[in-house]
Amino acid sequence: MVYNQSEAPIWDVEVPIAGREDRPLRIGHVPPRGSAGNGWLEAPEDWHLMNVGPGCPGAAAVELMNVVFIDNLGRRWKRVGREEPIRLLDP
Repeated sequence: MVYNQSEAPIWDVEVPIAGREDRPLRIGHVPPRGSAGNGWLEAPEDWHLMNVGPGCPGAAAVELMNVVFIDNLGRRWKRVGREEPIRLLDP
């Protein structure tokens, strides 16, 4: 689940998944002060049990999630865990 705490929507949300860096979880947009979790993830049904969450064989005891998104002005951002978002500059 991705939560948007801003007053504007965010777009093209991507959540890199450990072991699947080439195919992140993709969420179209998250509304202002809202949440979204209906992302696309092509994986077996039990994949999350083995690869996501504290204590599972494929993850560290505490793993900070990364979220990359585009704001309403077209700027790309990255957020790690609960840290403040960092603006990503275009190449």
